[in-house]
Amino acid sequence: MSAQGKPDTITADVVARVRRKTGIPVLQCKRYLEQLPPADYAKFMAAIDSQDGRFLHDPIEDDPAYANIFEEIAREAKALIDQQIQERQRELRASGMEHMEWMARRLSRYLAHDAAVASGASRYRVAHARTDESRSLF
Repeated sequence: MSAQGKPDTITADVVARVRRKTGIPVLQCKRYLEQLPPADYAKFMAAIDSQDGRFLHDPIEDDPAYANIFEEIAREAKALIDQQIQERQRELRASGMEHMEWMARRLSRYLAHDAAVASGASRYRVAHARTDESRSLF
């Protein structure tokens, strides 16, 4: 074992703990643990033991001194994502993708009609569904 707490060999028990916590494949867990510097190994194993859920975070994120910085980063990231979503929506509108939406609605009506036929619905209901579809343009 090194002076900072990293064992010379990574045991199957440690790899299994990391695997259960993160969901990362076993060999990737082993390779990751082997390449970690001793100081980081100790922090990582402390996070494995103390944090809930599959997504681990750096303990510095819990430090109140850095809270404002992380909030600002989150606001900037959200603004960028919102901007990209709006740009993509404009591109889709400009390229006529609303037509694809219209086609999807029409397809869902046809599928509903086919489901009615397959379920043995009365002839009146099937015929009525067909005439409703043919009348509707949207």
